Amino acid sequence: MSFLACRDVVKRFGTVVAVDHANLEVERGEMLALLGPSGCGKTTLLRMIAGFEVPDAGEILLDERLLNNSRVFTPPERRRVGMVFQDFALFPHMTVAKNVAFGLPKGANRAQRVGELLDLVGLEGLRERFPHELSGGQQQRVAMARALAAEPALLLFDEPFSNLDPSIRQRVRAEVKQLIHQVGITAVFVTHDQEEALSLAERVAVMIQGRVRQVGTPREIYMHPTERAVGAFIGEANFLPAQISGARAESELGSMAVRADFEGAGEVMVRSEDIDIVPSGVGIAAEMVGVEYFGHDMLATVRLDSGRLVRLRRGTSEAIEPGARIALAVNGTALAFPVA
Repeated sequence: MSFLACRDVVKRFGTVVAVDHANLEVERGEMLALLGPSGCGKTTLLRMIAGFEVPDAGEILLDERLLNNSRVFTPPERRRVGMVFQDFALFPHMTVAKNVAFGLPKGANRAQRVGELLDLVGLEGLRERFPHELSGGQQQRVAMARALAAEPALLLFDEPFSNLDPSIRQRVRAEVKQLIHQVGITAVFVTHDQEEALSLAERVAVMIQGRVRQVGTPREIYMHPTERAVGAFIGEANFLPAQISGARAESELGSMAVRADFEGAGEVMVRSEDIDIVPSGVGIAAEMVGVEYFGHDMLATVRLDSGRLVRLRRGTSEAIEPGARIALAVNGTALAFPVA
């Protein structure tokens, strides 16, 4: 049995189906990212797991205990589920220590437990400060300490890093990941940030239009998307019409190796990093259109002589001006999808 199981969960808001027969399983001690575009239903699913929303259909189980179905609803305070909100939801008039103590059950040795939790998150020396006196990363750790105070079996995070300055986001992610492993708690993160999901979680569940479309390791999700929608959402990909025959595909980017379980008309998905610039006359002729510079690499847009635009990633050592004529070739193996 999975530690957390969501089975055919449905949630409607009027005529809008926010979550459409979603299925999700999380193992004990796992860090799973629920990844999807804005409006796909991922936060609604998280809120149903926490008990803040009531499903219209389906069931949710935690550690083999039924939390929801058509006859049962367990209120949030009895679920043993902790939540870290997007805006941290700290009480501005309370000190760090009092914010953490708020999450403690009655009768606990509150002062001792607050000290232990603040020591755990590295904030013992800041117990008398107020939230506005803390950095974004420190507020994040206070919110985690408060969520952990009730000793939850499951910890949920709703876009936990979106309010942090980009310059510290990567460091705080690493700190949170280390802390979760140290505590040994099961955690589910909701995010629309692909880099965040792929770098933070042990497994990623991709949610699109209310349904969980694929669950796998970050590498599986990126390298082996099971459907076009997942491949289009994860990473930078080019989709081109192609004819598939055996292990080869013919497209406007030339002939390439392909993984496919069908033959005939389809689409090939070519990642931007899998397109090389080759000597003129060797590859497919194209013209440089523009470049987006990211520091560690750049994303170039080129126009094939057929008129189709494709995007490719290059190192920043190459300086190719818009208007330059180049030639392209696909390296590695592309992935093919049948025409819908």
